[in-house]
Amino acid sequence: MLRTAFVSLTAGLALFAATALADAGAVMWRGQKLHLSGPNVAWQNYGVDFGRVEEWGNYCAYDHAITDSMFSNIVAAGGNCVRWWVFCDGRASPEFSSTSGGTVVGLDPMVQANLDDAIALAEAHGIYLVFCLWDFGMLFDDSTASGRGEHAGGHRNLIADAAARGTFITNALLPILRHPVTNSAYTIATHPQVLAWEIINEPEWGITESGAVDSSIHAPVSLAQMQEFTAVLSGTIHRNANQLVTLGSACLKWNSSTALGAAGNWWADSELTRYDADGALDFYQIHYYGWMNGDSVYWSYSPLFNSTATASLDKPTVVGEFPASGAGTTWTVRQILDGCYSNGYAGCWSWTYLGNDSNGSWTDSSAAYATFGTNHRNEIRPPSDFDRDGDGVSDIAEYIAGTDSSASNGCLTAALLLGTNNLLQITFEAEEAEGPGYGGVNRYYAVDRSDSLAPVAWQSVAGYIRIASSNSAVTCSMPATNSAGFFRIRAWLENR
Repeated sequence: MLRTAFVSLTAGLALFAATALADAGAVMWRGQKLHLSGPNVAWQNYGVDFGRVEEWGNYCAYDHAITDSMFSNIVAAGGNCVRWWVFCDGRASPEFSSTSGGTVVGLDPMVQANLDDAIALAEAHGIYLVFCLWDFGMLFDDSTASGRGEHAGGHRNLIADAAARGTFITNALLPILRHPVTNSAYTIATHPQVLAWEIINEPEWGITESGAVDSSIHAPVSLAQMQEFTAVLSGTIHRNANQLVTLGSACLKWNSSTALGAAGNWWADSELTRYDADGALDFYQIHYYGWMNGDSVYWSYSPLFNSTATASLDKPTVVGEFPASGAGTTWTVRQILDGCYSNGYAGCWSWTYLGNDSNGSWTDSSAAYATFGTNHRNEIRPPSDFDRDGDGVSDIAEYIAGTDSSASNGCLTAALLLGTNNLLQITFEAEEAEGPGYGGVNRYYAVDRSDSLAPVAWQSVAGYIRIASSNSAVTCSMPATNSAGFFRIRAWLENR
């Protein structure tokens, strides 16, 4: 008869993917509660970091050494991520069929090459990347070869015309996502260091209904057109990548229904999924500059005045831009970082690392980030054994096993019983790796047995070495013996 049995539930690490969770002050990433802390790059040269401007002698600004040094400095100050712009106004890439209103016919070769190099450096330094695809400058009138480059601006059709947008998806976005990262088992779409894709920076300056269209835009788009553009690109990424999606809202005014003076949440799920069922954002992003302080009586769009709760933000929300020197806000950088954290925001990205304008550079903000990083180390760079619900199973292990890392009773469980014909039966739910963040991976299980709990004593049980997930109960049967027995269930994720 069976004398002793013990079932241990474990998760083996094979591949991380992405999940987002509406948890105050955090984005769930690679199974861990993460506060996003770092700067905007935002560019080494606007629009020319990922691609070449032919009219400027095939000029490309991306610099390996500068990127390597930048990532090193950010990590030294406790940061964990950067926001980096890709196409901007279209001056370098993608490649267009004509100078204005043209369809997308491909990518400049330097786009994937430089993305590849940046990702490799990010992996070496442990930095997460948020790539911003477009800037509202894509709506500016088209330029000339001697100006910003003949393909800068003039791309309203990508937003307003479904067929033109489809050429961007087919000939630019999907080739980027499917690009194999050099010396890696990943594509760009599955690489763990690529945390998120931002559809467009500050789209409200190009939306008619905002009442604040940039003076350089003579043909703005409607809110519905921008929402459809956002949703379709977001849905495409969700279906072809296991990374998150966001949008860089110009300020809280257009991302909240309850902040003082707000116009409503233009980027809520209900506003986007009407155009694409997979088109919702995974986390929000708002920007903050001094003019947004308002009078604090009738209006204020400041994240230091509006907490995520009072602004009714139903997703993790990152302050995607604020002055790196604190200029014009009445606050120091340290106060901005601490205040946004206290108000429930999921991170802060200073503007900018290189000091692209009058708002300061990393030199102005790095000391404050270093102090903040020391005070919140477990949320910015959580250790691999971090267990936020205190149930004895790490957050990473729970993510891999598909269990709830925020609930102490949410672990993988199994039933053990002695069935007929003296068969020992172990039953557990084999959950498929599906839903937000699990694109492109499968979950597998295995049953191991041991006569003792010594680490090296486990042996795989024949027939149950690689159990595919099925969203159903799995029962493993084996002959019972008179000797003591210990069992464990392992779970892991693999690329499809």
